Amino acid sequence: MSNTVEDKSKANEQSDSEKNQIDDEKNADQSTRFGWFSFRPDYLQFFNSPPWLLALLCFYAVVVNLELLGFRGVAVLQIEKRFNMTSTLAGSIMSTVDISNGLCGVMLSYYVGQRHKSKWIGYGIICLSIGSVIFILPHFIAGPYYYSELVVNATRTTSTMCNVDPSNASSAACASATSQSTPWTYPMIFVLGLVLCGIGYSIQYSVGLAYIDENVSPIISPVYVSIFHMVAVLGPTLGFVIGGAFSNIYVDWPATANDLQPNDPRWIGAWWLGYLIVGLIAFASSLFIFAYPYHLPTYQKSKAKRLAMTKSVKRVDNKYGKRWADFPRAFYEVISNRIFLLAVMGLSLDQIPTIGLVTFLPKYIQSQSGASLLLSTILTAVTAVISAAVGQVASGIILKRWKIVGSKISRFCFYACVANVISSCIFLISCHNPNIAGVYVPYPSPSNNTSIIRSQAVSSIQPLATCNAKCYCDSSLFSPVCGANGMTYQSPCHAGCSSMVTISNAPTGNYSKCSCINPEAENIARRGICTGESCGLMYPLLIGIMVMVVSTSISFSPTIAVILRSIPESQTTFAMGVEGLIYRILGGLLGPVVYGYVMDASCILWNERCNVRQFCWRYDNARLGLYMFTATIICKAIKLVIYGFLWYFHKQQEDLAAAAAAADQGEKQAEDAKHDEKEIEVKVHNDRATDNSPQNMESQI
Repeated sequence: MSNTVEDKSKANEQSDSEKNQIDDEKNADQSTRFGWFSFRPDYLQFFNSPPWLLALLCFYAVVVNLELLGFRGVAVLQIEKRFNMTSTLAGSIMSTVDISNGLCGVMLSYYVGQRHKSKWIGYGIICLSIGSVIFILPHFIAGPYYYSELVVNATRTTSTMCNVDPSNASSAACASATSQSTPWTYPMIFVLGLVLCGIGYSIQYSVGLAYIDENVSPIISPVYVSIFHMVAVLGPTLGFVIGGAFSNIYVDWPATANDLQPNDPRWIGAWWLGYLIVGLIAFASSLFIFAYPYHLPTYQKSKAKRLAMTKSVKRVDNKYGKRWADFPRAFYEVISNRIFLLAVMGLSLDQIPTIGLVTFLPKYIQSQSGASLLLSTILTAVTAVISAAVGQVASGIILKRWKIVGSKISRFCFYACVANVISSCIFLISCHNPNIAGVYVPYPSPSNNTSIIRSQAVSSIQPLATCNAKCYCDSSLFSPVCGANGMTYQSPCHAGCSSMVTISNAPTGNYSKCSCINPEAENIARRGICTGESCGLMYPLLIGIMVMVVSTSISFSPTIAVILRSIPESQTTFAMGVEGLIYRILGGLLGPVVYGYVMDASCILWNERCNVRQFCWRYDNARLGLYMFTATIICKAIKLVIYGFLWYFHKQQEDLAAAAAAADQGEKQAEDAKHDEKEIEVKVHNDRATDNSPQNMESQI
């Protein structure tokens, strides 16, 4: 009877143990299943794999880069005009997204590193959506765009023409500027929106890359990272193209401007429309990332491979992130890693010209080529953004094809930097300035009204001449007209035009009685810049920019791979946050500011009101190219030196690790030899003892 009870008790215990084991397996299975809350059906597990996770994170990267990089280069030109900002101020505002990205990113990545990464990526996307809506609020607060001060219309017919009352423009314009000026209201709203966008961007970038890296094999991780960055490059491409298309829509859409066309320098497009659409798309799509589990089913196998591959190089994994008190120690441990620090500094210096050019390259191309904003953005997308994608793909293929690992990656990056420095010289190529009298070339002489004198320095050219001295022209007015002599004038007033005429089969905006145009012949002008000879150097310039961008982007993903392999596994998220801090503060902050200053320093014609510079109408192309080259070559040269040190110290670390491994192997072999000798001695001793035992002696007798 007692045996039966004991058997039943053992059976129940075994049953309970099996049940608990099954429950544990179910709970473990649930923690790695795709779905929302308790809704995790089997048919959704098809998406619970690294390729699908990569696809979703790539989509988010496209959305984020489309807005924060692609729209940036298109919007900044129009925000300058709409809210009367210099390029330096506009660039400083745009840099706040990188400041918040770096500062908040390092804190959040430390906190999120040991938590549910996919949920925090979702929070970041929602934060980005809210920031996008706040960023466009100034458009709705400012009211309709008034360009009447610069336009010939029914109420101010002579505002841009000769013989205007000298007391008219200055007092009225200053009174209008005083009544409508709100210097810091709009910039602060822009900053607030971009700060939220930067927080969302930082989580998506640092946490997203760490989430991918921990769930895939370390061998395939560089390929995933390259694909992530390659697809992310499509974001700026689409942003430039879509933003350029929106630039052809009037800023106050659905309202229209019948007397203003996109090729007019005073035109401002619907820069805000793209931000609104992308913000709504990002908010709606954030639902999907919340479905991913804490770890994917592939996590444990990937973790074992990473530990086996990097044991000899990595430091002790202290698994920081559970307490804020450990933050200073964790930060010091990451920042004191020499390989990590050099790799991040190299990326950060490269980020200065990258972000600067992303922000102002459309304006640079527009100034050099005279193309429309739409065409300039398309050329930017083709030359810069697509070239960056080519570089990302090439780096992944090269590293995988030739199995470049360890310090060989640093060597590869160094040689790419050499090509990058050489290709930066392309900015020394510049196109000639258009023939605008009083801006780039002197006014034609009355005796030879069609001659163009280019020998005079641009900075010494006088804005007025005897032919328009009594017209009291506004020096900052830019409403260009093309004279019958083929010369472009800053405005009808600067051409000396005193009346408008209607010409059959011709667009509106034709002027007559222009004293600066040949008074003895046809002295009429039409609105717009004269079509001159095209720049023959434009195509070599664009090809050179493509080469420079490819040589820049080809080292990006390999450097990220060096960073990820140089730190403990539990600190990858935090380390990517630290990388984002240095990367964004140095590159993201300085890039738009430095290149914005370069644009302002090259300006030859400012829009001024009450002696205050607002935005630039025209640039000196030669000076602009020289300043672009100077800013770029300084960053690239310092980057080359840093990658040289990275290669040296990375190789040194590998050699030390190999020597230590060889020494350990030698000690192990010596210990094994001593152990074998002891075993032999013990065996001989035992054999002798056995031979001398009484039993053995008796058996021999």
